Amino acid sequence: MTKMVQSSKEEITDGDRKTIKESTVERTPWIESLPSYTAIGGILIAAVTAWVSFANYSSQYKKDVDTRALAAKKPFLDKQMEFYVDAVETASKIATDDVASGEDISHFWKIYWGRLGSVEDS
Repeated sequence: MTKMVQSSKEEITDGDRKTIKESTVERTPWIESLPSYTAIGGILIAAVTAWVSFANYSSQYKKDVDTRALAAKKPFLDKQMEFYVDAVETASKIATDDVASGEDISHFWKIYWGRLGSVEDS
């Protein structure tokens, strides 16, 4: 490994006294440090790649969990919609008929206090 030596002399005057300060600095050419820089760059690239891979994996995992949760809730949501539609149809029948039939009113209260309670949600 070749080293470059840089010398410098500085003359300092303090009243009647003269002092010469000499200094030398040894430096390694940057081209000889290149393998170190390459290794550091490789490590940084590997770290960024690992971080991006982990971020992608986490995002995909969350999407999969959400999809599975929705698939698991689908039968419940279908039943909930069926019960709500029945309640809305019965209520609209009662509201639009000139004279509401006792059968419709009875049916509404049965579903309101019965099966709608099993699928209520905020």
